[in-house]
Amino acid sequence: MGSPYLSPYEDPEAHARISALIRRHSTNDRDVRVELLRSLDLATAEHVLDLGCGFGFWAEELAGRVGSGATLTGVDACDGNAAAYVRCVESRGRRARFVPAHLVSRLPFEDDSFDLVFSDNVLEHLEDPLTVFREVHRVLKPGGRMMVSDIVLERELPEEITRSVAAFTGCIAGAALKSDYLGMIAGAGFDEVRVAGESALPLEAWSADPMAEAFLKETGLTAEGAAEALAGVKSVRVHAIKRSRA
Repeated sequence: MGSPYLSPYEDPEAHARISALIRRHSTNDRDVRVELLRSLDLATAEHVLDLGCGFGFWAEELAGRVGSGATLTGVDACDGNAAAYVRCVESRGRRARFVPAHLVSRLPFEDDSFDLVFSDNVLEHLEDPLTVFREVHRVLKPGGRMMVSDIVLERELPEEITRSVAAFTGCIAGAALKSDYLGMIAGAGFDEVRVAGESALPLEAWSADPMAEAFLKETGLTAEGAAEALAGVKSVRVHAIKRSRA
Protein backbone atom coordinates (compact mmCIF):
# COMPACT_ATOMS: atom_id res chain seq x y z
CA MET A 1 0.00 0.00 0.00
CA GLY A 2 2.99 2.27 0.30
CA SER A 3 2.14 4.39 3.35
CA PRO A 4 4.18 3.98 6.54
CA TYR A 5 0.97 4.54 8.49
CA LEU A 6 -0.64 1.49 6.87
CA SER A 7 2.25 -0.94 7.26
CA PRO A 8 0.95 -2.43 10.56
CA TYR A 9 -2.33 -3.32 8.83
CA GLU A 10 -0.80 -5.29 5.95
CA ASP A 11 0.14 -8.18 8.23
CA PRO A 12 -2.81 -10.13 9.75
CA GLU A 13 -0.87 -10.93 12.94
CA ALA A 14 0.12 -7.29 13.43
CA HIS A 15 -3.45 -6.22 12.77
CA ALA A 16 -4.70 -8.69 15.37
CA ARG A 17 -2.28 -7.28 17.95
CA ILE A 18 -3.46 -3.73 17.22
CA SER A 19 -7.11 -4.82 17.45
CA ALA A 20 -6.43 -6.43 20.84
CA LEU A 21 -4.79 -3.21 22.03
CA ILE A 22 -7.79 -1.13 20.98
CA ARG A 23 -10.21 -3.55 22.66
CA ARG A 24 -8.31 -3.25 25.94
CA HIS A 25 -8.73 0.52 25.90
CA SER A 26 -12.33 0.54 24.69
CA THR A 27 -15.31 0.84 27.03
CA ASN A 28 -17.32 -1.37 24.64
CA ASP A 29 -17.17 -5.00 25.79
CA ARG A 30 -19.37 -6.32 22.96
CA ASP A 31 -18.21 -7.81 19.67
CA VAL A 32 -19.21 -5.19 17.10
CA ARG A 33 -19.65 -7.87 14.43
CA VAL A 34 -22.20 -9.76 16.49
CA GLU A 35 -24.04 -6.60 17.46
CA LEU A 36 -24.33 -5.24 13.93
CA LEU A 37 -25.35 -8.51 12.28
CA ARG A 38 -27.52 -9.94 15.07
CA SER A 39 -30.89 -8.76 13.72
CA LEU A 40 -30.20 -9.44 10.04
CA ASP A 41 -31.47 -12.50 8.21
CA LEU A 42 -28.68 -13.42 5.80
CA ALA A 43 -29.55 -17.10 5.43
CA THR A 44 -30.67 -16.67 1.81
CA ALA A 45 -27.39 -15.02 0.75
CA GLU A 46 -25.49 -17.46 -1.47
CA HIS A 47 -23.08 -15.17 -3.32
CA VAL A 48 -21.47 -12.57 -1.05
CA LEU A 49 -18.98 -9.89 -2.07
CA ASP A 50 -16.78 -8.62 0.75
CA LEU A 51 -15.18 -5.35 -0.42
CA GLY A 52 -11.96 -4.34 1.31
CA CYS A 53 -12.06 -7.67 3.09
CA GLY A 54 -8.63 -7.56 4.72
CA PHE A 55 -7.73 -10.83 6.40
CA GLY A 56 -11.35 -11.72 7.18
CA PHE A 57 -12.33 -9.78 10.30
CA TRP A 58 -15.95 -9.42 9.16
CA ALA A 59 -15.99 -12.54 7.00
CA GLU A 60 -15.64 -14.74 10.06
CA GLU A 61 -19.01 -13.58 11.36
CA LEU A 62 -20.64 -13.21 7.93
CA ALA A 63 -19.73 -16.78 6.99
CA GLY A 64 -21.61 -18.12 9.98
CA ARG A 65 -24.80 -16.27 9.03
CA VAL A 66 -25.14 -16.76 5.27
CA GLY A 67 -26.51 -19.84 3.51
CA SER A 68 -24.75 -23.15 4.10
CA GLY A 69 -23.81 -23.34 0.42
CA ALA A 70 -22.67 -19.75 0.18
CA THR A 71 -19.46 -18.49 -1.36
CA LEU A 72 -17.75 -15.40 0.05
CA THR A 73 -15.60 -13.46 -2.41
CA GLY A 74 -13.12 -11.15 -0.75
CA VAL A 75 -11.60 -8.21 -2.63
CA ASP A 76 -8.63 -6.38 -1.16
CA ALA A 77 -5.68 -4.32 -2.41
CA CYS A 78 -3.26 -6.32 -0.25
CA ASP A 79 -2.86 -9.78 -1.78
CA GLY A 80 -0.92 -10.85 1.31
CA ASN A 81 -4.30 -11.24 3.02
CA ALA A 82 -5.42 -14.00 0.64
CA ALA A 83 -4.46 -17.08 2.63
CA ALA A 84 -5.75 -15.72 5.93
CA TYR A 85 -9.05 -14.67 4.36
CA VAL A 86 -9.71 -18.03 2.72
CA ARG A 87 -8.74 -19.87 5.89
CA CYS A 88 -11.06 -17.68 7.97
CA VAL A 89 -14.09 -18.34 5.76
CA GLU A 90 -13.43 -22.04 5.28
CA SER A 91 -13.13 -22.49 9.04
CA ARG A 92 -16.84 -21.62 9.19
CA GLY A 93 -17.71 -24.25 6.58
CA ARG A 94 -18.25 -21.87 3.68
CA ARG A 95 -16.52 -21.58 0.32
CA ALA A 96 -14.13 -18.68 -0.23
CA ARG A 97 -12.19 -16.98 -2.96
CA PHE A 98 -9.91 -13.96 -2.82
CA VAL A 99 -9.46 -11.42 -5.63
CA PRO A 100 -6.60 -8.90 -5.30
CA ALA A 101 -7.85 -5.60 -6.72
CA HIS A 102 -7.86 -1.87 -6.04
CA LEU A 103 -11.30 -0.33 -5.78
CA VAL A 104 -10.63 2.45 -8.25
CA SER A 105 -12.51 1.45 -11.39
CA ARG A 106 -14.50 -1.49 -12.74
CA LEU A 107 -14.91 -4.46 -10.42
CA PRO A 108 -13.69 -7.72 -12.03
CA PHE A 109 -17.13 -9.40 -11.96
CA GLU A 110 -20.04 -9.88 -14.34
CA ASP A 111 -23.33 -8.02 -13.98
CA ASP A 112 -25.84 -9.46 -11.48
CA SER A 113 -23.28 -11.73 -9.77
CA PHE A 114 -23.99 -11.26 -6.04
CA ASP A 115 -27.01 -11.13 -3.77
CA LEU A 116 -25.18 -9.38 -0.92
CA VAL A 117 -22.34 -6.85 -0.97
CA PHE A 118 -20.70 -5.91 2.31
CA SER A 119 -18.05 -3.29 3.08
CA ASP A 120 -16.75 -1.80 6.31
CA ASN A 121 -14.69 1.41 6.62
CA VAL A 122 -13.28 1.17 3.11
CA LEU A 123 -15.02 3.64 0.83
CA GLU A 124 -14.02 6.76 2.76
CA HIS A 125 -10.44 6.03 1.69
CA LEU A 126 -11.34 6.39 -1.99
CA GLU A 127 -11.25 9.53 -4.09
CA ASP A 128 -14.33 8.49 -6.07
CA PRO A 129 -16.68 6.34 -3.96
CA LEU A 130 -19.58 7.09 -6.34
CA THR A 131 -17.87 4.96 -8.99
CA VAL A 132 -17.63 2.09 -6.53
CA PHE A 133 -21.29 2.44 -5.53
CA ARG A 134 -22.22 2.27 -9.21
CA GLU A 135 -20.08 -0.83 -9.63
CA VAL A 136 -21.65 -2.44 -6.57
CA HIS A 137 -25.07 -1.73 -8.05
CA ARG A 138 -23.97 -3.32 -11.34
CA VAL A 139 -22.66 -6.56 -9.82
CA LEU A 140 -25.63 -6.99 -7.45
CA LYS A 141 -28.49 -9.17 -8.59
CA PRO A 142 -31.89 -7.47 -8.84
CA GLY A 143 -33.31 -7.51 -5.34
CA GLY A 144 -29.81 -7.81 -3.86
CA ARG A 145 -28.66 -5.88 -0.81
CA MET A 146 -25.73 -3.63 -0.07
CA MET A 147 -24.59 -3.20 3.53
CA VAL A 148 -21.86 -0.62 4.13
CA SER A 149 -20.33 0.97 7.20
CA ASP A 150 -18.25 4.10 6.86
CA ILE A 151 -17.08 7.22 8.61
CA VAL A 152 -19.04 10.34 7.63
CA LEU A 153 -19.08 13.96 8.73
CA GLU A 154 -21.85 16.08 10.15
CA ARG A 155 -19.79 19.18 9.39
CA GLU A 156 -16.63 20.04 7.49
CA LEU A 157 -13.31 19.22 9.19
CA PRO A 158 -10.63 21.81 9.99
CA GLU A 159 -8.03 22.16 7.23
CA GLU A 160 -5.18 20.75 9.35
CA ILE A 161 -7.08 17.48 9.61
CA THR A 162 -8.06 17.22 5.95
CA ARG A 163 -4.39 17.67 5.01
CA SER A 164 -3.25 14.93 7.38
CA VAL A 165 -2.07 11.62 5.90
CA ALA A 166 -2.51 10.01 9.30
CA ALA A 167 -6.10 11.17 9.45
CA PHE A 168 -6.69 9.80 5.97
CA THR A 169 -5.35 6.36 6.84
CA GLY A 170 -7.46 6.49 9.98
CA CYS A 171 -10.68 6.90 7.95
CA ILE A 172 -11.20 10.55 8.90
CA ALA A 173 -9.82 13.07 6.42
CA GLY A 174 -11.25 11.28 3.41
CA ALA A 175 -14.75 11.03 4.85
CA ALA A 176 -17.67 12.68 3.05
CA LEU A 177 -20.46 14.73 4.52
CA LYS A 178 -23.27 12.41 5.59
CA SER A 179 -25.75 14.02 3.19
CA ASP A 180 -23.32 13.66 0.28
CA TYR A 181 -22.58 10.04 1.18
CA LEU A 182 -26.25 9.05 1.19
CA GLY A 183 -26.77 11.06 -1.98
CA MET A 184 -24.04 9.09 -3.75
CA ILE A 185 -25.71 5.80 -2.88
CA ALA A 186 -29.06 6.98 -4.21
CA GLY A 187 -27.35 8.49 -7.25
CA ALA A 188 -25.76 5.12 -8.02
CA GLY A 189 -29.24 3.71 -8.55
CA PHE A 190 -30.06 2.16 -5.17
CA ASP A 191 -33.51 2.16 -3.61
CA GLU A 192 -34.62 2.01 0.02
CA VAL A 193 -31.44 3.74 1.19
CA ARG A 194 -31.59 3.90 4.97
CA VAL A 195 -29.27 4.52 7.89
CA ALA A 196 -29.48 1.33 9.92
CA GLY A 197 -27.33 2.68 12.73
CA GLU A 198 -25.14 5.60 13.72
CA SER A 199 -22.61 6.22 16.46
CA ALA A 200 -19.99 8.75 17.46
CA LEU A 201 -16.34 8.02 16.81
CA PRO A 202 -15.12 5.99 19.84
CA LEU A 203 -12.26 8.32 20.71
CA GLU A 204 -11.23 6.33 23.75
CA ALA A 205 -10.52 3.34 21.51
CA TRP A 206 -9.16 5.33 18.58
CA SER A 207 -6.64 7.07 20.83
CA ALA A 208 -5.10 3.67 21.59
CA ASP A 209 -4.45 3.05 17.89
CA PRO A 210 -0.78 3.54 16.91
CA MET A 211 -1.91 5.93 14.18
CA ALA A 212 -3.33 8.35 16.75
CA GLU A 213 0.13 9.46 17.87
CA ALA A 214 1.11 10.12 14.25
CA PHE A 215 -2.15 12.02 13.72
CA LEU A 216 -1.59 14.34 16.70
CA LYS A 217 2.02 14.96 15.73
CA GLU A 218 1.18 15.73 12.12
CA THR A 219 -1.77 18.03 12.83
CA GLY A 220 -0.25 19.74 15.85
CA LEU A 221 -3.44 19.15 17.84
CA THR A 222 -3.62 18.21 21.48
CA ALA A 223 -5.74 15.23 22.49
CA GLU A 224 -8.39 17.66 23.76
CA GLY A 225 -8.26 19.69 20.56
CA ALA A 226 -8.59 16.55 18.47
CA ALA A 227 -11.64 15.45 20.47
CA GLU A 228 -13.34 18.79 19.84
CA ALA A 229 -12.45 18.83 16.14
CA LEU A 230 -13.67 15.27 15.64
CA ALA A 231 -16.97 15.67 17.49
CA GLY A 232 -18.83 15.78 14.18
CA VAL A 233 -17.34 12.51 12.95
CA LYS A 234 -19.82 9.63 12.90
CA SER A 235 -19.81 5.98 11.97
CA VAL A 236 -22.90 5.05 9.95
CA ARG A 237 -24.27 1.73 8.78
CA VAL A 238 -26.28 2.02 5.59
CA HIS A 239 -28.46 -0.59 3.89
CA ALA A 240 -29.76 -0.27 0.34
CA ILE A 241 -31.50 -2.43 -2.25
CA LYS A 242 -31.07 -2.88 -5.99
CA ARG A 243 -34.58 -2.75 -7.35
CA SER A 244 -35.89 -5.98 -8.87
CA ARG A 245 -36.69 -5.82 -12.55
CA ALA A 246 -40.36 -5.42 -13.37
